[in-house]
Amino acid sequence: MTKKLWNKLRMIKAVLALLMSNLNVWKMIPDVVNDVNELKLTVDEIEATQLLISTEIMGQSDEKETMQETLIRMILSISSALMARADRISNEVLAAQVNFSESTLRGQPDQQQVATGRQVANLAKGNLEGLISSGITIDLITALQEQADQFEALLPINRVSVAERKAANARLKVLFKRADKLLKNGLDRMTGRYETEDPAFYAAYESARMILDYGTHYEDGSGQKTASIPDWQATCNFLFAPSPP
Repeated sequence: MTKKLWNKLRMIKAVLALLMSNLNVWKMIPDVVNDVNELKLTVDEIEATQLLISTEIMGQSDEKETMQETLIRMILSISSALMARADRISNEVLAAQVNFSESTLRGQPDQQQVATGRQVANLAKGNLEGLISSGITIDLITALQEQADQFEALLPINRVSVAERKAANARLKVLFKRADKLLKNGLDRMTGRYETEDPAFYAAYESARMILDYGTHYEDGSGQKTASIPDWQATCNFLFAPSPP
């Protein structure tokens, strides 16, 4: 991932951190809730895709195969319940997030299966009340999260093919475009109301939306805001975001 994209990812995570620490401001606005959830899932996928690029893959143990099969079955079980829930309440966003076949899931790279498991678990947590009638409990969701973690721990350090790296880099571009759209067409517009309703929150949001870069202060050709990083902000970013490989 380029430095420009790393800086943009840090900005997105800073925005999410601000929003999650101010839930009371926006949690009653469904459009904002949907955009925040989608942005969180996009960041998860960006990080999983970047991990694929920076990881080298080979070998397959029996234990890994068993863990992988269990993970796939758990994902399919909970995602099917989520799809049924989405149909019942006509939630097209949720339906799109879990609309994948078993063959699609099995065809994903190992690390992407881990990311899918975590995404499905997060969606299930957010829709737990509506899933109880389908037999989905918090224990099952927690078990899926733990299975994803255990499977990831078994993944050997392997060699990723040139084609896989190329596809992953292309996927990153798509994911960042999705994140930009969620911010510019959704959250930026929705938070405009707070300029008068809650000036402190609005100012904090505007600050978080700055793409911080070390030692520079300018606007790039696209008009995207950039700024130099204060020492405290640099420290927060270091603690809070992964370092480039």
